[in-house]
Amino acid sequence: MERTGHFAFTNVLVDYTSPTVFIGSLALLLFFANVEINNIKLKNIVIILSKATLGVYLIHDNYMIRNTIVSRLFMHELHQAAYKTALLKLIVVVISVYLICSFIDLLRGKFFDIIKELVTKVKNTKKE
Repeated sequence: MERTGHFAFTNVLVDYTSPTVFIGSLALLLFFANVEINNIKLKNIVIILSKATLGVYLIHDNYMIRNTIVSRLFMHELHQAAYKTALLKLIVVVISVYLICSFIDLLRGKFFDIIKELVTKVKNTKKE
């Protein structure tokens, strides 16, 4: 699209509102809705990480993170046309971002669990 001068449509296939992203998201949802995990340990890990997934999205898609960090991660490789290096770096970055943001969100959850316990204790002591 950039080569033809249609700059307004350069991200038409990769924007969150594009039909391709919607269809891909729907396909993933339908696929994973039907997956059965029999291994208890793996099932627990999936449950824990699934609880953190919304937090991962909210953290990594934050304007400051996305525009100041993520948008600049691949500039060197793309300017040098080092696409294989960019692809390998992309895989490492995606996994790292998911794990780091999951950890942050799980810590946030524990923090609010502690606050909830403290509030409950305070309410119970006031009733007595």
